[in-house]
Amino acid sequence: MNFPRHNITMYLIHNEHKSYCEPLDKYSESWQFTWVNEEQKKLALEKDDVWTIQWYPDTPVGFYALAAHSLEILLKAACNESFR
Repeated sequence: MNFPRHNITMYLIHNEHKSYCEPLDKYSESWQFTWVNEEQKKLALEKDDVWTIQWYPDTPVGFYALAAHSLEILLKAACNESFR
């Protein structure tokens, strides 16, 4: 499994909203995450199931953050330099 380059920290989380007893649509309103695409967002919201990844490539201040329903699609997008 490939992960994005991260010289500082990386977090991979599955269904964090369930820890807060909130529906995904409401919980995601406060996110700083970018959805990989609209199809992944739709699937995640329909199934109440989401993967998120946040990583700090160079400094503890600047980070990237993505969300998707599919872990495979999420990691593929995170490793793709073109979305940044």
